[in-house]
Amino acid sequence: VYHWANGDTYEGLWSNNLRHGFGVRKWKTGPEYSGWWENNEMNGRGTLKELDGSFYEGDWKNGVPHGSGIKKWNSGENHGNSYEGDWVDGVQSGNGTFIWSDGSRYDGHFVNGNRSGQGALTWGSGVHAGDTYSGDWDNDVMHGKGKFLERSGDVLDGNWKNGKLDGKVHHYYRENGVIIEETWENGVRLNSETMIAEPFTVRPISDENKSNHKSNHSSNGG
Repeated sequence: VYHWANGDTYEGLWSNNLRHGFGVRKWKTGPEYSGWWENNEMNGRGTLKELDGSFYEGDWKNGVPHGSGIKKWNSGENHGNSYEGDWVDGVQSGNGTFIWSDGSRYDGHFVNGNRSGQGALTWGSGVHAGDTYSGDWDNDVMHGKGKFLERSGDVLDGNWKNGKLDGKVHHYYRENGVIIEETWENGVRLNSETMIAEPFTVRPISDENKSNHKSNHSSNGG
């Protein structure tokens, strides 16, 4: 066991006076890494445990998460959250799953730690609890083509801009099978509507039913 003057320790393999191979390093401040080393850096598979119970388990390169791994937070703004998937240079990049402490869940692509590309988010709490958005993301917001499935079964399929519906949208009403083509701007539905599919029952959409869907539809998720 090698002891540093500050109280840190290392127990494991060495090569040319460098930590190389399997070993365990313990920091006096609390963290502990158990896994593979190369030229004094954490490289390969390993687990880093923090004093607060947070941990990362997976691939490492040059001392940071790189490859495939899972991280769980136990303090700070990410308390109770977890991520499992691809990492590049210490941040979430590639495909992965992020789960929030309230039960919200995102499955999809990440770039530099942000949701970007194709992905699906299901809300676990709040006004959108049970709703799901599936489609394009950019810099952590809904941006591009996507479908918003409400827990009622209604679906809004169209274009999103900076987290809000914007442009032509096909709105499917599950209760009676009607599909309405709507125009949205900055998350607000405008008054222009065209029916593009007849209802499968003889009952038309009531004014009350229509008014229930004129509320703003915008959310950045998470």
